[in-house]
Amino acid sequence: MSISSGSSSGSSIMSGGVPAIPARDTRRVSTMNSFHSQEIPQYTFPPKRRNPQNIWEACQEGNADLAEWYILTNGANPNGLVSLPAYSMLAEVTPMHVACFYQPETLMDVLKTLQRNGANMQQYTTLTNQNALHIVLEHATNYNLALEATKFLMHACQLSVNDADNRGLTPFHKYIKNANLSDIVSVAGSELYTLLREKGEASLSIESHHEGNALGLTARYLRVDLMKLFLLTDLGSSDHKSLSYAVNAVEAPLSETRTSKEAQDLCRSVLAEWKGERGETKRMRMAERILEHQGISANAPASSPLLASSSIFPTSGSKTRKQGGGLLGLGKSSKASKEEPAPAVTPLPSKVATEVDVAKKILQSTAVKQRKLKSLMADSGF
Repeated sequence: MSISSGSSSGSSIMSGGVPAIPARDTRRVSTMNSFHSQEIPQYTFPPKRRNPQNIWEACQEGNADLAEWYILTNGANPNGLVSLPAYSMLAEVTPMHVACFYQPETLMDVLKTLQRNGANMQQYTTLTNQNALHIVLEHATNYNLALEATKFLMHACQLSVNDADNRGLTPFHKYIKNANLSDIVSVAGSELYTLLREKGEASLSIESHHEGNALGLTARYLRVDLMKLFLLTDLGSSDHKSLSYAVNAVEAPLSETRTSKEAQDLCRSVLAEWKGERGETKRMRMAERILEHQGISANAPASSPLLASSSIFPTSGSKTRKQGGGLLGLGKSSKASKEEPAPAVTPLPSKVATEVDVAKKILQSTAVKQRKLKSLMADSGF
């Protein structure tokens, strides 16, 4: 059996004397039979289990009806933990995690059935500390199925794309690492990227323990399009620390997860554009555009608690405005006009406020450098 539970899994010999086919599929396979401790033969096709013996095996096969039967009839615990060697030799998982790991075609039916019958959809695996979103995005091979499952887990189950596992990796990091999801044509316009980055507000600054932040992962796994996108849309991605790590990561030897020499050269050239004086100029221009778009002065305090939406219109300095007469005043004279209050002050979204703060710091540091340079040149007699 590829799933090790406390109960007996039955005989491995069928009544006709033919060896039973153990649980497995073509993607993730346990090489040892946990009951008999003997090696499982290799199959070139995904065999169907003759009769799943428990709720975890039913979820592995995508049999939602049988999983519900085990819960309602046999009293199976939808949150019960079990060892799944194909996932981890030490961590324990629930039926939901098993389904997300093997991802049968009926994955959505299984997830909805488990949720309907009281499964904790926000439960983490033991030791690895991963939620269902981690597992779906790491092991996905079918883009459309992964997209549908991600929507369900984010919206119906309220899972966050910024939760870190025991290695500091978030579901968004898993997405970057999975070539079936992130190494596709027009990835920036793909629905899954938009779902994770825009609606899920995936952070690019969270650092994993061993593979850096989002930019470092694009360099390590040679995701050229995502690297360009991060550098052009997020100021934090092009800071000195992130760039230094990415430059080192892109120079790692080619391997099974990074086989393209052409992609490595492209990543190397993209990062070179953001280093040194040229990179500083690009960062300064990005910062200017961000502040100009928000109508905020670069000389304002760098960490303002409230950034008013009305500040987008810097020309309206007065707090009140009068309604004029004439045709636009609908026949009312200027004397009868009433003063209207200014729009209510509302804070900017946290993501925008963070970008504004970073942009201010960049421009302020640049201004300080220029003043020091002018002072040095004046003292030197230039």
